[in-house]
Amino acid sequence: MVRLRLVLRGVSPLIVRTIEVPAAATLTVLSDAMLILFGWSGERLHEFTIRAVGYSTDWAVDAEDSRKVTLDSLGLRVGERFCWAYDFFAGWVVDIRVEAVTTEPGSRISCLSGRRAGPPEWCGGHDGFRAWENAHSLSEYAECLMQARDHVDEYGQPVDPFDLLYRLEALSLWVLRYRFDKAGVNGRLLTLGVPACVSLSKSG
Repeated sequence: MVRLRLVLRGVSPLIVRTIEVPAAATLTVLSDAMLILFGWSGERLHEFTIRAVGYSTDWAVDAEDSRKVTLDSLGLRVGERFCWAYDFFAGWVVDIRVEAVTTEPGSRISCLSGRRAGPPEWCGGHDGFRAWENAHSLSEYAECLMQARDHVDEYGQPVDPFDLLYRLEALSLWVLRYRFDKAGVNGRLLTLGVPACVSLSKSG
């Protein structure tokens, strides 16, 4: 098993995950796990950079095939660092540090701990994320909840239920931005398949 600490670069307070990954997992499986860990869809380009070599499965990225490389084949060492980039336009980069490498058997990826929800995929990178965080308030959320209860706005006029539902969904995401759903994430990580055998491909 390999224990990794993941930190989303350029965001404060930190958005952090600590995970354990079977050594037989490919980089593609790890990339799928990253999407679950940060709540992203996988619709954007992504790439690992390890020892100056890129790995991806995206056709538009000039990189080695991440489906053919396992963590074991890379020979990762404790303290070693690499990174994973997602959505090149937004500029999200997750810095990854190897915290432990053990001979323990394992067949699934698990999240040991985490802090804060990942940024909404549509927010547009670091500047957009900061703007979104500063765009709302708890008083706005409370007002929206009261409108949902009373079915009228602050002027006593009927509210559009569809508009209200949209606002509540958006504000709920904002309210929960400091919450990390570890149990939910681990449930989704169970859907990832880890190869039973180690890849013979070289790390480059």
